[in-house]
Amino acid sequence: MKNLFANKMLLLIVGVIVAFGLWYGLSSPSSDTSLLDTTTDTAATDPASQEVLETLLALRAISLDGTIFQNPAFQSLQDFSTDIVPEPVGRQNPFAPLGVGGSGSQLAIPDEAAGLSTTTPARPGQTAPKPPSTTPAAPSPARP
Repeated sequence: MKNLFANKMLLLIVGVIVAFGLWYGLSSPSSDTSLLDTTTDTAATDPASQEVLETLLALRAISLDGTIFQNPAFQSLQDFSTDIVPEPVGRQNPFAPLGVGGSGSQLAIPDEAAGLSTTTPARPGQTAPKPPSTTPAAPSPARP
């Protein structure tokens, strides 16, 4: 008997909650704003944006030709660029634990500034560079 009464009360409470939810959802006040709203673009009348627009239009009018490259002054310029020295690449998977997922060989890269050497894995087919000489330099002869 108690079980039947508890089931009826639970069903009544659930029904009241559902009825309240339907009433609340369907009786919300309608909004007075329209779905389409027109606004004016204030950026078009802003003096700063007008200046940017004028600059862009002036840049669009510029035409470039290759006559400057035949100019003797341009051809007399010297190239002071330096060659990029190829350096060994790191591990194939930098997130893999050490000793896993690579070739296993290590390259020693000397750090001349600190006198230390660090190791990085070698690519397949690459050999480790020769370590720098650790023998002290011969003393220079004394001048009289």
